[in-house]
Amino acid sequence: MIRVVNPLIPSVQKLNSLHRNGFQTEVERGLKILIGAIERGESIGDSAILRRLDRIERLFTQQSPVTIATEPKILTEAELCDRFNISPHWRLRVPHGWVAEFWLSQKIGAEYLGNDRYQINVPKL
Repeated sequence: MIRVVNPLIPSVQKLNSLHRNGFQTEVERGLKILIGAIERGESIGDSAILRRLDRIERLFTQQSPVTIATEPKILTEAELCDRFNISPHWRLRVPHGWVAEFWLSQKIGAEYLGNDRYQINVPKL
């Protein structure tokens, strides 16, 4: 945590918000350019830097949450263990009182379909 003078607090909060919402490289690149321009004594009142930052801010405020398209994929228990790097002896670690298949599906976020089959959602490429 760093201390910031009062007039800069809203700007720093906005940069933090943009950074946390996936614009890390844009914020970092923009700040480097802005700091360099200030150190060189260039006028930044109507610069391309500010226009770019404004554009990023507009994108941020207009953007809806990102959704990733997925498609279901059915795997056998062995394929599932191989895909998620789970030991073949995973049943020995199932807590007392749990049905092994349901414990495994809960652990990896899959749906147990019965008959040694599990359904997972994988991103569409």
